[in-house]
Amino acid sequence: MQQRTKNKTENLNSYFREKVSLCKYLELFFMETKKQITIQLTSRKLSNFILSTEHKQQHTNEDEFYGDIINFQRINYWSEGKARASSRTQDTAVSKEKISR
Repeated sequence: MQQRTKNKTENLNSYFREKVSLCKYLELFFMETKKQITIQLTSRKLSNFILSTEHKQQHTNEDEFYGDIINFQRINYWSEGKARASSRTQDTAVSKEKISR
């Protein structure tokens, strides 16, 4: 179980479904399944989100849990993309200012 980790390039769905199957085979309770999935994720932000106190009791099954993971990733991807775009805009403005001098 502990050897099964998510690779950075691996599809989250594949990792999630395989890990859930392993947990069901071991007859783990849902909260332990959630913990086993979370501790092997490569995203520290996602792990912290999942394990946060407010978030812990919201899920009653794997589908709800997976849905939250996907929603978090979408929001995170969008916000990081927006931050990168903002950074590029600022870099371009600084470069144009240097050229104009």
